[in-house]
Amino acid sequence: MPSSFSKEKVEHFGESCLWGEPAQPADIAPAYVFLANNVESNYFIGQVLHPNGGEIVNS
Repeated sequence: MPSSFSKEKVEHFGESCLWGEPAQPADIAPAYVFLANNVESNYFIGQVLHPNGGEIVNS
């Protein structure tokens, strides 16, 4: 989490996602393991996985 976030923003970080809390490493690690496994993810080409807890992020 960026050190530039205000204390209030840090306290409420992640509340807007469907889970109501920010992701923990164990929540998103399976997506990385899946992509790193050439046997399981071999047919995934040019795809994007969104382990984002249901939060829509617009760029």
